[in-house]
Amino acid sequence: MALTQALTYKGLTIPAAYYRVVFPQVDFGLTTMSFGLWAFADQTAATVRSNSFPDIALTFTNVPFSMTGGNIFDQAYAYVKTLPEFANATNVYEAGQPN
Repeated sequence: MALTQALTYKGLTIPAAYYRVVFPQVDFGLTTMSFGLWAFADQTAATVRSNSFPDIALTFTNVPFSMTGGNIFDQAYAYVKTLPEFANATNVYEAGQPN
């Protein structure tokens, strides 16, 4: 899964930026998690990128986690969509993923 929405970065507007959750981790108390959110110009850029990190990377830490709230990726994306700057983001399901 990923998210897509417009992004303005360094004065350039990217109409369908592609955001992917990466490196999710749950703390030892099983109550909070952290994860990264990488942004790419589009889905193709996310798929064919090299092993280098993208220019646009956000990190979230101490985000609520629930053992009964679904898998960690679903919880991470759900959290991101609660933020005002991602209120208009659209879910993108990649090949083989249930929606």
